[in-house]
Amino acid sequence: EEATASGVQRMAGLKEWLLVFLSMHFAHYCCTRIDDDACIYTGNSQHRCQPKVNYRHKEKEVLDQILGPGSYDARIRPSGVNGTDGPTIVHINLFVRSIMTISDNKMEYSVQLTFREQWMDERLKFNDYNGKMKYLTLTEASRVWMPDLFFSNEKEGHFHNIIMPNVYIRIFPNGLVLYSIRISLTLSCPMNLKLYPLDRQTCSLRMVSYGWTTDDLVFLWKEGDPVQVVKNLHLPRFTLEKFLTDYCNSKTNTGTHSVFILKWKLYESCCGV
Repeated sequence: EEATASGVQRMAGLKEWLLVFLSMHFAHYCCTRIDDDACIYTGNSQHRCQPKVNYRHKEKEVLDQILGPGSYDARIRPSGVNGTDGPTIVHINLFVRSIMTISDNKMEYSVQLTFREQWMDERLKFNDYNGKMKYLTLTEASRVWMPDLFFSNEKEGHFHNIIMPNVYIRIFPNGLVLYSIRISLTLSCPMNLKLYPLDRQTCSLRMVSYGWTTDDLVFLWKEGDPVQVVKNLHLPRFTLEKFLTDYCNSKTNTGTHSVFILKWKLYESCCGV
């Protein structure tokens, strides 16, 4: 009888151990298949698995939260540095895709750019769910406040809409906003042709705020390589010697406006070579 009781106890212990082993194995299998973040570990070392989070649905919730009615007003500019009442700082970055034409007859040139602006808007901060949500993407610029930049020496220009509009806005968890768009511009370039055909010319791309004065909006070139140029850039009849970035302020009857400039130093290739 004692042997029988001992055997029963051993069988009961073995059964209990087997149940614990199977439960732990199942929990590990569940966690492995779903996601490490989907498991909750309790004090008694038991595992309970939850359905995997759909972060695309979370993106919609976040967008509704930060851009919903009563939460955000795109008519109001963001605060200055560290939430102060100072001017909004917008950093500019350009990628020059091509320079299509340089006309000394019309004194103009045409260029295609990827144009980028970055600024902080603390009203757009959001929970990144432990790094799972790196940024939000929008294609409607009207949803957020936008700098009112224009190209003051532009003759004509257009956006690119094939296959879809070549534009996006990214909102990062800390409130950083990145605006990127592909544009083509024809810009005036007054030229001195006294030394033609061995002349050197300086063409510029001038950018300025249309309505905001420097009390409210300041443009700065992005630190560290603010202008990139496509490799093997081909220029008709000219060679790009170098480019320079610069700043100035424009005083008008309505106030002082922030202006920033990209200057192209060009020299004409002899005999069109």
